[in-house]
Amino acid sequence: MKINYIGFTKELDKQFLVGPHLVTECLIRYRFIKAHSAKAEIEVPYRVLPIKPTKNYLDSKRARVDLYYGNPEDAVFEFKYHRRTKYSDNCTATKMGSVFRDLNRLSIIDKNEKYFIYVFDDNMKNYYENIKQKIDIFKISKVKIGNTYTINTATDTVITLQSIREEAFSGFNPTIVTGFKDFYYTIEVKYVKTFQIVGMEDLTKNLYLIILQVK
Repeated sequence: MKINYIGFTKELDKQFLVGPHLVTECLIRYRFIKAHSAKAEIEVPYRVLPIKPTKNYLDSKRARVDLYYGNPEDAVFEFKYHRRTKYSDNCTATKMGSVFRDLNRLSIIDKNEKYFIYVFDDNMKNYYENIKQKIDIFKISKVKIGNTYTINTATDTVITLQSIREEAFSGFNPTIVTGFKDFYYTIEVKYVKTFQIVGMEDLTKNLYLIILQVK
């Protein structure tokens, strides 16, 4: 599927101008649909999509992909939006684990077009920059379009924090999935952009967009 990166970021700019403090993950997904075809389906159960491994990896029947374009695009998308509010601190290992849960889920789908669209704030950016887990996928200071990262057995020696791992493997069959060693996939950075935000100075001055393709 040809992603309209410029059109999508223009739609996000409009949304951030309307009221950045009101932006939600669903609105980001809506803006993506506006920049593309409206024939997408939302909240499609994973169980109705072809799964790559022959094993029953998913334990949860409630797991759903955020966005699916059928033929001819045949593309699957997951979205995440992480930002701090005055009621909750967003910079937690659990949030990072939820990102890997979506990436892990995408990896087992037998589709060529699988994308993860991630928007996060300054607080989360600083968390990724300073976390001791040695993985650079979300470090804005290092991430560049075209960068690739492999998730495999070696990842288990890199991502060791239990709170990250618990979330990353939640919803998977615990008798089959016990670590990153049970996955093997590549992540490619397709697009990166920084948005300067006006009106949320007490919470964040920037929002960051990373679009990844899971292969």
